[in-house]
Amino acid sequence: LPSQPVNGSFSVEELLASPSHLVSEVQHMLAQMLHLESAEVADASMPTIVESVAEVVDRYGLAVHGASARREGEGWRLPFVANVFRRNEGRHLRRLAVFKEVLFQRALGIKDLDEEAQKLYEERARLVFRNMELFSEQKGHRLEARLVGSNGLWREISPTDKDGRTEASLWFKDEEVSKATQQVLSMSGSVLVEVRLIDRSMPPARVLLPLVGPEGVTVISDIDDTVKVTEVFRGHGKVLENTFFREFRAVDGMPELYKTWATKYGASFEFVSKSPPELHEPLTAFLRNAGFPVSSVHLCSLFSGERSSFKARRITSLLQEFPGRRFVLVGDSGEHDAAIYADLARRFPKQILKVLIRQVSDRHTVPSATFHGIEPGKWQVFTDPVDIRLDLPVKPALPIFRSLPEFPELFSPFDFAVKTLELQRPLHC
Repeated sequence: LPSQPVNGSFSVEELLASPSHLVSEVQHMLAQMLHLESAEVADASMPTIVESVAEVVDRYGLAVHGASARREGEGWRLPFVANVFRRNEGRHLRRLAVFKEVLFQRALGIKDLDEEAQKLYEERARLVFRNMELFSEQKGHRLEARLVGSNGLWREISPTDKDGRTEASLWFKDEEVSKATQQVLSMSGSVLVEVRLIDRSMPPARVLLPLVGPEGVTVISDIDDTVKVTEVFRGHGKVLENTFFREFRAVDGMPELYKTWATKYGASFEFVSKSPPELHEPLTAFLRNAGFPVSSVHLCSLFSGERSSFKARRITSLLQEFPGRRFVLVGDSGEHDAAIYADLARRFPKQILKVLIRQVSDRHTVPSATFHGIEPGKWQVFTDPVDIRLDLPVKPALPIFRSLPEFPELFSPFDFAVKTLELQRPLHC
């Protein structure tokens, strides 16, 4: 890559290595472009984005992403994250054009995009730009949430931070959850939570949360190059190309493997990745459309000062939140999954049943010393999923939620993925 600065502030290498530098560069160019007349900016080089006027009923949008609900005392803890963003009006045209010019065309030489690649870029980059604000417009929004089908009462949650995000964790008694589960398409094992902005007329956003019991098997899986072809090991350019311009593709054999584990062992599935939360919607849709059973997806902000430790911290939290469950960790050799998982296996030997690492290429191997001190049968490096050896007690696909015996229906994690896909419609982009 060329080393000269794009505008005198940062080199291209610095832009690719640091998300904060990249944002500063884009914001600098945006500030310059704000002084231009719209006619000068909206030329033929700009992406074509058409929105229905009828859809723009409010300047803000609201997205909600849930995690697995867990038992706590005589009730259930329901965690979720809400994100307020500016709706994608014409204001995002400049951002899309600048980002494509600075990063993809100048730095990476990605040009001559076909119609499908251009469409994917517009859809995915807009998700990132809707949370990139120069003036912190999303800070301090007040929200409230309720459990659909219980007593119907709204509870106020913490206001949004400067990025428009807030994390919430509400507790409900067993009888409230029992009543709520009967409202979700007559399907036991999940509840529906609604979140809305206070004092605004826009409709609430909703999220379906799986109720994961205190015992059982949970698979914690990486996403990039473990279940989705991203090619991180080939560098930043290939990652950005596969993220913004290509349809997401599943790693051969992995959807079938996870579905087998869901039905054979009754496993739940937590996906933990350092991909940005702005891509939560397309990533989750990809996983479910590809046939992966999904309980929840955990992503890391590009601007977090703790990105390097995110995966270890999030997995540690899951292990502590579900002390009675047993875990299988699945990752790849393209980055640091093997070292992270090996350390966790040493710290939690009773909870972690096995570590599985997919070898992404002949050049990216995993030294056996990485797993020093861990029993040979508790870890495996594989290239083809059919070679994986996982011997667990066979358990039919029973309900994840098993604490309320009055529910007659059986339910598997794969069923949950299908029902979730039906309930959660794509948010306004």
